[in-house]
Amino acid sequence: MQADSNLPRADLARAVDTLLQADPARITALLSSLRAPGRFVESTIQGMSMGRNLPPGSRIRIALLECERYRAGDVIAFLAGTRVVVHRVLFHPRSGPASRFVLTRGDAPLVPDPPVPIRQILGPVTAAWVDGRWQDVPEPMRRSGVAVAIGSLMLLAAQAMLSASPRLATKMLLLMHRAERALRVVRHRRVRRQLPVPPGTV
Repeated sequence: MQADSNLPRADLARAVDTLLQADPARITALLSSLRAPGRFVESTIQGMSMGRNLPPGSRIRIALLECERYRAGDVIAFLAGTRVVVHRVLFHPRSGPASRFVLTRGDAPLVPDPPVPIRQILGPVTAAWVDGRWQDVPEPMRRSGVAVAIGSLMLLAAQAMLSASPRLATKMLLLMHRAERALRVVRHRRVRRQLPVPPGTV
């Protein structure tokens, strides 16, 4: 986080990241009071949902900006329970109760996340540490035609559910995520069974 301090800016940003991982709910309230142009925190990607673009261990910068609207393709960091999640924005409704939420998804899954309340968004991810320097966040991975079609259908269903009821959308998308994870596990096991057994292995 950029601020007046005796600590170097990068060290201060990493210190805030440590607090964020330890007590995200409390530090999120603190970060909300520190929002200003030019301020940011650094964090580390932990999950696999952004695929090869931002693999686990990737360093990122989160701008402490409060945006009125988020555009499809923006990468944001938000609080989901006690976890900080970094995903790409798919859709932000323009009006009505649904406008208080955004739909997001990692670059690896097909199913959108449950609706993310605006108040839980930390800010846009502005840079990633790649090849020894800060660079723009990579573009989404190319998907197969089938994956694009399925992802588009899932997004349309999520948009309809969000317009009808954010609570309903949350419940249904959680169920769809569990189903997608179960299918991935089954597929992984099938692939492993089809792999040749190395010589000398029992």
